[in-house]
Amino acid sequence: MQIVKLRVTTENAHEEVYRWDPGKPLINLTYANVIKSLRTLTNRGYESFILRYNDGFDMCRIMNTKDLRCAINYLQQKPSRDDCLQLYAEPQTEKRNPCSQTQIGVFPTFFKPIEPKVEQSSRNSATESGKPSKVGPIRRSRRKRSKAV
Repeated sequence: MQIVKLRVTTENAHEEVYRWDPGKPLINLTYANVIKSLRTLTNRGYESFILRYNDGFDMCRIMNTKDLRCAINYLQQKPSRDDCLQLYAEPQTEKRNPCSQTQIGVFPTFFKPIEPKVEQSSRNSATESGKPSKVGPIRRSRRKRSKAV
């Protein structure tokens, strides 16, 4: 069994390093177990954490148990100097959505039901009824206009 080195970045940009022995083979480790151990190790009441590992080029995010097992397999193939698996954790603070706390009455124009637009016809209503209108339809003149020289 290997030891997992958890590097936790705190709010004030300090890094705390914890050496954690999971007590079981790493292949049986789950994402929930890591998050649970991070909560007990940090003892600060964080709701959740963003887990990452370094693949040599980028910091890859671990989102679930499948990603965690891929990270463990990769990190076991590329051992570090101190023979620990290094995982980087960042506490995820819950941000409040300002729109969810806003009352509906504040923005009344956004919450009005959309009314369908009435199609306007180009014809006059008098023409449709069969009565002659005072002004007939506008037509273009068909005569050719000569250019002034």
